[in-house]
Amino acid sequence: MARLLDRGSLDDGSVFIVYQLNGGHKPEHMKSQSIFSLRFKVKPDCSGIELLPAVPVATLAAAFHGADA
Repeated sequence: MARLLDRGSLDDGSVFIVYQLNGGHKPEHMKSQSIFSLRFKVKPDCSGIELLPAVPVATLAAAFHGADA
């Protein structure tokens, strides 16, 4: 199970980024509200990144809140 490390990366060395696009400030803008996520690892030789599959929500919850989540 992945655990969040103090540097903001998961224990497998990957980074999981989440961005919330709020769509605007009026109630009708909520229709376009979106959440984007990206998980990646920096290649060992620093020549680029490797895109990885998304992390299951339960894994993220455990990483942020401990195994009891």
